[in-house]
Amino acid sequence: MKNRKKLLTVFSLFVLVMAVCSCEQIRNGDFATGSLSPGWTACTDPIYGGVTDVNQCGFTTYNLSLRENDCFQQDLSHAVTPTGPLTFWSAGPHLGVHRGKFYARVYYSDGTSDTIEIPYTVNCDTKHMVNVNYSKQVSRVRLYTVDSEGLWYVSGVSLPGY
Repeated sequence: MKNRKKLLTVFSLFVLVMAVCSCEQIRNGDFATGSLSPGWTACTDPIYGGVTDVNQCGFTTYNLSLRENDCFQQDLSHAVTPTGPLTFWSAGPHLGVHRGKFYARVYYSDGTSDTIEIPYTVNCDTKHMVNVNYSKQVSRVRLYTVDSEGLWYVSGVSLPGY
């Protein structure tokens, strides 16, 4: 009986800590290293964008740029239970250039996903959110463009969870 009480106490503390501890799960979400690593990989070939010091979003020195059919993703180090949505800032191509489409997708460990199309904005003044299913575990985050002649810029990619 004594061991059962200890086990129950330890389990209760674990649950409490996990509920309170909501940590950032995206590595290099501001691309502050000046490169994709650590964390990000290209998921198409060829790549037309990448990490750039063209500071469209203004929050950090570097931004991720995407063009044509670029795709960048981050496989999370473990399946993450999200405690908030995937968020980021973006700016679209200048007027007069074919914008194409820009998407953000969250993949779950059960093989399903949630995707949103990002609305066009010229300035990086809108925080975008991908609502996630809090009852599932996130395994991957993907940002990609489809048929865009101009550059899209992204910064501040964030996903809280444990």
